[in-house]
Amino acid sequence: MESMPFFLYRIEEDHFVHVRSNVVLAGLNGPFCCAARRVPTAPEWELSENALVSSYGVDPENHAVIIDLAPRRKTVSLYRLKHVWGHSANEWTQLALELEGLCVDDDPPLGVTPAEFKHRFPVLRERGDRIYEFLYVNGDGQTGSWSFGRVGGVNAPLLWEDVFDSFLKRINRKRRDIDGVPPLGSLD
Repeated sequence: MESMPFFLYRIEEDHFVHVRSNVVLAGLNGPFCCAARRVPTAPEWELSENALVSSYGVDPENHAVIIDLAPRRKTVSLYRLKHVWGHSANEWTQLALELEGLCVDDDPPLGVTPAEFKHRFPVLRERGDRIYEFLYVNGDGQTGSWSFGRVGGVNAPLLWEDVFDSFLKRINRKRRDIDGVPPLGSLD
């Protein structure tokens, strides 16, 4: 099974430059657990990109957390973590991640290895596709290891109606109030 490495990049004028590997998102001291512990009796919590990046002690205006979804492939699949919504209860936390597609199964330039490309790659001229991923960690605001669930074919959380409704409402609120784009879902 492949794991999803999380990296910290510095944003220069026209490039993302690798700064730190294996950035911790989960775990007892990670930003996800810290966000859930702020109000342990309320299951809903969220982290903006600014809050997430700031938790690593760097300027959020010049840095980004980037996920390498396919680290062993010959193509490059890099996604910027833009927002996280969590629902922590009953010893686990379902997560909804908003990602921005930066490189989606792209070939690196001729003569450049994927590893070399990932060290320093161009910033997109326009925003990349908005993509949502659902994951879970083993723990809630008060208990658990806060490790990610098994990565692979069964790494999907179960979303009860109230949790799915919570995610959809909060995702749509951000889309409307912050991003200025229409909500998801329609009865048409």
